[in-house]
Amino acid sequence: MKIFILGYSGHILDFDLAKKLAEAGHCISHTRCSDYNSGNADFVIPENLKDLLNCDAISISSSYDRYNLKDRIIHEIRLAKRFGAAIQEFSPDFVITSNVPLLCSFLLSKSLVRKNFRYIYWWQDVYSAAINSKISDFPRFLPKKFIQRKVRQLEEFIVSQAHATVAISEKFSSLYKIWNLDEDRLVLLPNWTPPEDFAALPHDSTIRGPFVLYAGTLGMKHNPDLLVNAADQIRQSGRVENVIVISEGLGREYLEALNGRPDNLILMNFVSVEELKHYLASAAITLAILESGASEYSVPSKIMTYLAAGKATVAAISNSNPAARYLEESKSGIVVDPNKPDAFSSSIIHLLNKPDLRIQMGINARRFAENNFSGEKAAKTFLAFMD
Repeated sequence: MKIFILGYSGHILDFDLAKKLAEAGHCISHTRCSDYNSGNADFVIPENLKDLLNCDAISISSSYDRYNLKDRIIHEIRLAKRFGAAIQEFSPDFVITSNVPLLCSFLLSKSLVRKNFRYIYWWQDVYSAAINSKISDFPRFLPKKFIQRKVRQLEEFIVSQAHATVAISEKFSSLYKIWNLDEDRLVLLPNWTPPEDFAALPHDSTIRGPFVLYAGTLGMKHNPDLLVNAADQIRQSGRVENVIVISEGLGREYLEALNGRPDNLILMNFVSVEELKHYLASAAITLAILESGASEYSVPSKIMTYLAAGKATVAAISNSNPAARYLEESKSGIVVDPNKPDAFSSSIIHLLNKPDLRIQMGINARRFAENNFSGEKAAKTFLAFMD
């Protein structure tokens, strides 16, 4: 079977799915957008899969401003055409789309339906909810409810026209029911990080330390001030640990421009997967943050990576979020209210002062990942809809 995977962000997750589907004997084309800066997979194709797996990247303009509405609309329209052309050329039996921005995804879905390509929508974020939460802040004179309804209809179309939908959270499933769609075409599949790719490494003495680590997207649904407060409180407590932030984008730019930024808050661009493994191995604690409202439409996949790497994590995230439940159920971290920055900072300091507890949490994290994360199982979930 020929399967086209459009993993827009090029994350570890969708490339792992591509490899697992290729290992099952299918011909896979994996395509991403290289204009989007994020933590990417390494895209190294194993020798035994080179006849079955191909990776490609499509670029329109790496200099576009994704936070400028006009730039973003133009970029997404052009991307939809390029993605559609790539799919047409490959002529797959099935298409899997993941993390594609809303307008681009809508236009691409219309094209796929028109050309009779069957697609599976891998529902990673409820984009309409995220966008509509921002529209609520628009000036009063704008027809906000009308705009929000139109935005919601875009996502409803994408989901309703999919051959099947693979949702990462039961919260998304409830929206599927509200839209009165066929629940036989919906399956819940939580995100994962392949444990085999994050086997424990020894501490890397070349990496400056000791430190706590935040690695991943830092955008509009994250509050970077939590990291600033944490770095400041760590230093005031007498601890010597740095807070290393490996990220790019809006939140990183905010931290870069911040006057009086704590000198133990170290900012870095995204690194390769291989480098990330070494930073994870050497970190004392890993960090995750997500605004409370964003828990309704987003699940931070960085926590899955922290679990696979066997790290103790402090997460400022709603306790109703699936990733928060993973940390609590596995006893591998501390979850605090994202609206309580002092609780976030004090939890970090608490774990820094409890090395034995950190080690046990790391063991628990790795055990949880090994018992629950499986790219092979995920591949079977997708293939079940391709009979």
